[in-house]
Amino acid sequence: MGNYLGIDCGSASVKLAVVDQNENLVNSIYLRNSGLVDTIKKGLKEIKGDYEINGVGVTGSGRNFTKMLVGGDLTKTEVLAHTIGALHYYPDLRTLIDIGGEEAKGMTIRDGIL
Repeated sequence: MGNYLGIDCGSASVKLAVVDQNENLVNSIYLRNSGLVDTIKKGLKEIKGDYEINGVGVTGSGRNFTKMLVGGDLTKTEVLAHTIGALHYYPDLRTLIDIGGEEAKGMTIRDGIL
């Protein structure tokens, strides 16, 4: 069965989540960012389990560096990741707000288009 690791590396925190091919949450971790390299290393040790990871996606302000660090397969901006995820669960969504550690974003969605 395929499992996928998602890493969101922001200025204030790093989140890691493993989901299976049926979109079930297998494991997740939230860490305060105390330096990107050290926090990612800690997160990878803690998220490790008795499952195989078949792909890694990375988002957040540190996504490009983290993709290189972990050998990630895919990077997306958090704006796109939030929009796709929210529309999956709320197809009629029109407004989405992201409040992060460094910035806040307001997104308007019309007919599924950001």
